Amino acid sequence: MGVLSGLTPILLGATTSLPVAMLAAAAVGASTSAFMTFSQGIVQTLAPDGMRGRVISAHTWHTQGAMGGFNAVNGLLMDVPWMTVPLLFGGTGMLFAVLMLGSVLMVPLRALYARGLPPEVLAC
Repeated sequence: MGVLSGLTPILLGATTSLPVAMLAAAAVGASTSAFMTFSQGIVQTLAPDGMRGRVISAHTWHTQGAMGGFNAVNGLLMDVPWMTVPLLFGGTGMLFAVLMLGSVLMVPLRALYARGLPPEVLAC
C-alpha cells in the first residue's frame, strides 16, 4: 500500500480525461487510507496498553500534520512558472514509492512485514 500511495498520484498527474482522473483520485484515496490504516494498526500493536491512546494521538498528529504541510508545499510549488501537475505528482509520487520500496530492504521492517511482531514485543 505504501508503494501504491506513491504510484497512484503519478497516475493522477498523468491523466488527461475526467473519468480517468476520477478513477485515479479514488485509487489515491484508497491506497493512502489503507496505508494509514495499516500504519495505525502497527503502532497500536506496538504501543503498551497504558500509553496506547497517547501514542496513537501523537502518531496521528504527526502524520496528518506532515501530510498537510507537504500539501501546502505542493501548492506553493504549483506557483513556480515551469511546474506542471504531472511533474509535481510524478516527482513526489516517485520519491515516496522509492522510499517505501527501500523500506523492504531494511532488515527490521522487512522482518515486520514478513513475519509480524516478535513474541517479546507482544508480551509488553
